Amino acid sequence: TDIGAAIVDADLFIVDDGAGGTNRKVTASRIKTYAGGASAINDLSDVAMDISNFADSILIQTNSDGSAPTTGTLSSASNNVGIGKDVFKTLTSGAENTCIGTAAGQDLTTGTANVIIGISAGENITTGDYNIMIGRGAGDGFDAESGNTIVGYGAATSGSWTAANTVVIGHAAMDAGATQDGTVAIGKS
Repeated sequence: TDIGAAIVDADLFIVDDGAGGTNRKVTASRIKTYAGGASAINDLSDVAMDISNFADSILIQTNSDGSAPTTGTLSSASNNVGIGKDVFKTLTSGAENTCIGTAAGQDLTTGTANVIIGISAGENITTGDYNIMIGRGAGDGFDAESGNTIVGYGAATSGSWTAANTVVIGHAAMDAGATQDGTVAIGKS
């Protein structure tokens, strides 16, 4: 009959040793070790959550071959969410960033409050703040610029970018770069 109590590490189970009919005792703690599994998300090898200098943050890096996620030398990064291979690869003290997709925000170091979604989106952003980049490769031409809204596959991916507070929308829109703050581009250029 069920004992009605919680199972603890010291409890014993009876197992058939090697399926040969010989019964042996084993503690619950050994079964837990054998069965594996994480009891908390941070126990997963490819997840970093609320670790030292990464407060209130989570990073899930795929294809890490069981290794811990790779970041820069963390020194006060906080409130970040990253999902994807090489996301936050160089992050040090950036805060309030959300990066989703392989290599999204991979060069981000100290930038703050960026939303970067898509494979290689915002890949070269380092210190830029308050950017929104959505779409494969969107905003890949930026590094330290701030306040930009880039939406579209390959939008703002090349050329010389020094402009801030730009709006670029469309497939490969504004791929020649911009130096004038406040530039607005809609459609392929």
